[in-house]
Amino acid sequence: MFKQFNEALTTHQTVKFEEYIAPLKKWVCFTVYPNDGLAVYFQDITGQKHGEELINLKNASLDQIAHINSHIIRKPLANILGIINSLEDMPCDEEHMAEPIKLLKLSATELDHIIMDINSRVENTRK
Repeated sequence: MFKQFNEALTTHQTVKFEEYIAPLKKWVCFTVYPNDGLAVYFQDITGQKHGEELINLKNASLDQIAHINSHIIRKPLANILGIINSLEDMPCDEEHMAEPIKLLKLSATELDHIIMDINSRVENTRK
């Protein structure tokens, strides 16, 4: 704080800064006005800081959801599309369809679990 107060005195410019005051467990915003001496205005911004922290946590959660959407969902979807593409050139009898249908079901189930996970994360983000 001394450095900030000294800067206001030497530059004759208003200085504004935030400090965590550990003994009080409070965040304080200081505005220091140079005059014949210094006029110091301070405000408890602990609630604001907690709000910012909550927003940062929600943003991190949304980043994870975006990562899931762009990367993890693509894997089972690519599997499904690949299986469908391979079926186009195959005979449609039961012998040839059993394995692709099993793989399609497996990939679709994986995709369903991923979507349920995303929905759960979104609900947690809203809390």
